[in-house]
Amino acid sequence: MTLRRAATGSALVFLLVPWLGGTPSCRKDVHIIFQAEPAGSTGELFFGAASDVAIGVPPALPVARHTAAAAIVSDLGAAPGGGGLCWGSSCSGVQGWSLSIALEGDLKVVGATVQDANPRIVCGGAFIVTHLVDPDRAGPGGGPQGQGVVSSVALLCGEAVTLQPRATHTVLGITLEAPRPETGGSVSGRLLCRDGLLPPRPAQPASNRVVIGGDSFPLCTCSDLTVRFDAVPSFPFRRCDTDGNGRIEISDAVSFLSWLFLDGTEPACAPAADCDGDRRHSVTDAVYALRFLFGGGAPPPPLPFPDCGFAADPAEACTTQTGGCPA
Repeated sequence: MTLRRAATGSALVFLLVPWLGGTPSCRKDVHIIFQAEPAGSTGELFFGAASDVAIGVPPALPVARHTAAAAIVSDLGAAPGGGGLCWGSSCSGVQGWSLSIALEGDLKVVGATVQDANPRIVCGGAFIVTHLVDPDRAGPGGGPQGQGVVSSVALLCGEAVTLQPRATHTVLGITLEAPRPETGGSVSGRLLCRDGLLPPRPAQPASNRVVIGGDSFPLCTCSDLTVRFDAVPSFPFRRCDTDGNGRIEISDAVSFLSWLFLDGTEPACAPAADCDGDRRHSVTDAVYALRFLFGGGAPPPPLPFPDCGFAADPAEACTTQTGGCPA
């Protein structure tokens, strides 16, 4: 695809039109990676992604669900500033893109969104079209094309607006789902770039391309990502007992910080380390524990605290038995 400029008054409007030729060489300085979950827009490059992510599914969840993400990694020169978009005449990043992403395996793709995956790259005039493909529609080889997502975005936000030239930007969130596998079993699916997927209504086949400087380029590199759901058991735990010894004390905060910053031992029960109950692991968990122990702070949220038990949200499952909470 390419971007064609059309004058409307004193402004320039970028129109997304079908790719009819142009520069054939693929871009080695821009490529697609898949991430385990949407990560927003970062100010640094990373030229890799997990090739396999395993997600434990506790018994209380009848359906396994996870949102993976497609991201554009570009190395087009020094970025003039931070943030999701680059504004101004010095911008030389990606102006638009089209993605054609297939899903192979036993999972089902149930949703896809650009805006929710990374609102920092969405401006008021952006052109965004995202569809789940019809899996029964004939693909390039004549047989059913299978599951997938096609997404096209053009940053119609002004005369000179691009992605930051040197950054990693999440550009599409893809929600995958499957019935919970039987205990001890697993189900998996693989996301990969595949040109030629067709949306559910008459349209041109999609391809994986980026627009830079008004020209469209295919991508030299696109990673893939396997998402696997594993059926796991669920054990009782006590919130804030990070080291699992049955007591909440200063060693819990110390062991947590060692894991977070010093490559220390990972907690055997991840939900127990979420001391403030916000479903994330960050330095605030250690601060919360220390304030509770020594500063008159609030106790850890209940379910489960102060006794061993299970969290109200089945997604907060402790998959390893700890010594402090016998089964």
